[in-house]
Amino acid sequence: MADRNNKNAKSSVKDIRQATLLSKLDLQKDERLTRIPIETGRISHFFRTFKTNYAEIMLSNLLFMVFALPAIAVIFFVVPNMIKTLNAGLDFNGDMGIGLGGKNEILQGMLNIYNTWQWGFLMLVPCIALMGIGFAGLFYCMRNYLWGAPVKIRVHFFRGIKKRWAEFLLSFTYVGFVVWAVGFSILEYLKNSLQGAANAGHWVFMIASCFIALLSLLFLMNALPMFVSFKYKFKSVVKNSVIFSITMLLIEMILIVLLALPFLLLLSSFTKMIFYVAFAMIGFGFYAMAITALAHNFFDSTIIPLYEYELKNKEKEERKEREREMRIANANRKNSKKKNKR
Repeated sequence: MADRNNKNAKSSVKDIRQATLLSKLDLQKDERLTRIPIETGRISHFFRTFKTNYAEIMLSNLLFMVFALPAIAVIFFVVPNMIKTLNAGLDFNGDMGIGLGGKNEILQGMLNIYNTWQWGFLMLVPCIALMGIGFAGLFYCMRNYLWGAPVKIRVHFFRGIKKRWAEFLLSFTYVGFVVWAVGFSILEYLKNSLQGAANAGHWVFMIASCFIALLSLLFLMNALPMFVSFKYKFKSVVKNSVIFSITMLLIEMILIVLLALPFLLLLSSFTKMIFYVAFAMIGFGFYAMAITALAHNFFDSTIIPLYEYELKNKEKEERKEREREMRIANANRKNSKKKNKR
């Protein structure tokens, strides 16, 4: 059985090395102190881990929500109140019984909504950046759960922030600007469409920003778990994440579709509140664990076996070099003895 496993491992490494992009991965040992084998499939491991640690994941999710409060305030209170204030003086029913005098009021009201939300998306940029600091702690905890490592919420959540806050802050500042670009481009198209001034430029801006958002999501699905699982330099995380985003594109797209399904609850006014409550209680932790579980599957099937293979080869080379040096030393001693005898 051991021989068969060794042969399978060697075959797997050979296949990875033959894959052009995967062979260019920067290799390193992950931060696991002990490696617990996953006896069942990855999907079963994920759901079993989530179920076993449900209460603690809920606590870590609620702790993360502290960092999400500014974004929640902007979305549900600041922007709606700004819109309400701007539209308070408009009469949407004026002259409607006689002519169409209220049409301009309706147009202005819609423009007020779109303009305010454009500012709202800009206000979300620093809020999302702040959420990034919370995500550093959340992803760190999810990493430990999946590795079977002990987790003390108040200790490990803030340990993750202490160790990885800079990388997550930078990543989610970028995410904030991507979200702003998507929101701004869509609202700009709607504004101009409302006034009959929409053109091809608005379509290009909207499609391009959405495409960049998708690429960014694919990239972050690998980068965020990598930040908390390895001690890579930032450029190595970028390089490896780009490689995984290209080579694992289909698998990641399937996960994105599956994770997007719960958002269909937002289409109904009845289920919308259920979605909000569920997401506030457990949603961020669930999504962080799902993304981390998929990334760990990539890491364990590529980076780790390649690293171990390279490490064994290095040890073999070092052993051969030591043996060669010993042979040379022995030969020199023999030669010196012969000279002494003479």
